[in-house]
Amino acid sequence: MTSSMTPNSDNDSLFLAYMQNSKTLISQKANLGQGHAVVHIYTEHIKSLKIPLPPTKAEQTAIAQALSDADELITVLEKLIAKKCDIKQGAMQELLTGKKRLPGFTGKWEVKKLGEIAGRITTGKFDANAMTENGEYRFYTCAKEFYHIDSYAFDAEALLVSGNGANVGYIHYYKGKFNAYQRTYVLTDFTKDIFYVKLFMDSYLKNRITTEVNAGNTPYIKMDTLTDMEIKIPKDKDEQTAIAQILSDMDAEIEALEQKLNKYKMIKWGMMQELLTGQIRFVQPNIVDVQMVAATKVSEATDISAKSGHNWQINEAVVIAALTSVFGSEQYPLGRKRYTKFSYLLHRHVEGKAEGYRKKAAGPYNPDTKYKGPEKIAQDNHYIKPHTNGEFSGFIADESIERAREYFDKWYGSEVLQWLEQFRYESNEQLELLTTVDMAVCELAETERAVSVAGVKNVIRNHPEWKEKLNRPIFSDEDIAAAIKKSQEVL
Repeated sequence: MTSSMTPNSDNDSLFLAYMQNSKTLISQKANLGQGHAVVHIYTEHIKSLKIPLPPTKAEQTAIAQALSDADELITVLEKLIAKKCDIKQGAMQELLTGKKRLPGFTGKWEVKKLGEIAGRITTGKFDANAMTENGEYRFYTCAKEFYHIDSYAFDAEALLVSGNGANVGYIHYYKGKFNAYQRTYVLTDFTKDIFYVKLFMDSYLKNRITTEVNAGNTPYIKMDTLTDMEIKIPKDKDEQTAIAQILSDMDAEIEALEQKLNKYKMIKWGMMQELLTGQIRFVQPNIVDVQMVAATKVSEATDISAKSGHNWQINEAVVIAALTSVFGSEQYPLGRKRYTKFSYLLHRHVEGKAEGYRKKAAGPYNPDTKYKGPEKIAQDNHYIKPHTNGEFSGFIADESIERAREYFDKWYGSEVLQWLEQFRYESNEQLELLTTVDMAVCELAETERAVSVAGVKNVIRNHPEWKEKLNRPIFSDEDIAAAIKKSQEVL
């Protein structure tokens, strides 16, 4: 059953079209829907829908134009991402097969079995019952996820291949101490560039793995089947590394564009909720501030909240609440020092630069979260509440935390919190080291100075609240070098 509406001359048709998809009308139509197998709504019900309307057609048109501009930006970016993905796919087909050679490389290619490339291929050591909530080491399963465990069986740079289940063939890279599910294959001791091998496996072996599982109640890929799979690869390891770097850079570019696309979509969602309900009004409805409402400069934005209709204080209140819901508990409430480091890492990861953070003794710190509203807003809205357990004090989730999480997921996406999980078991001192070094790295890059241990130490040494850090063991040259590497690889 299809109904149509024709607006009268006093209303803007595009505005009404956007209003049809607003939260206000969707909830009304859901309540009016009838039927079981096929839910439908009658014309008389459509006529009864209540629409919040601006007092003038000019304001309706301005709102519709702002939303249309946002839609156009989203469409343009989606097309750009699709184009970049096509380019990357073409590059993979040429570079991973030797059809196209990189400048400076002329050596022969060879075909090697996976068992010849990985010096060791074995299975994980434990079943899923070994997982623990607060284990020190990562535990990889066949579900494309990692958990934690109290002991480790591997301390290596490895590729982990899911051997059974719905995600059979999924390939993950990890370096460090870890353990794995007994149906997860662990490949280590590579004689070739491990990143090239992963790219080739993702492109040409993953589908083979999923189609060559054995039949049975619990299908899985056999060890012999996996080790006999062949990889085409340059003999020159430098060429392997160069190919892997080019394709990884393409992945990073696509990922950055996808993050930008998510920002645009979040901004449009916020615009719809606020412009279509009158929460935000245009001062001069016939003059649209396109930079604000359509977020044409999202990639340069220093404050995502300003572009989505809510202010910085509200945005940070939601960020603090989301961090508290994940990293705070009654046993270990989330302290201000720790949530500040998590929020710094979050903003660096999502927006490229953490704005408002200052060089304080404990590392990057934004005092405005305490003194200019966010903490108070989060508490007043019952997102978080103070809590003390012995020597530990900070915040834990309050009764309205789910509402804050809904906002966070709309504005940032839940995957950001999953990304932050890698820092859960870092000590406050380790987080201070990483965020301090990263802030110094950003300063060096912005001023076009070389990023090095000496350069980072110079930034730290030249700030009165930071210079004493260099007297602490955690700020040794070795630890600073490791933090620089992590900053460049992770953030």
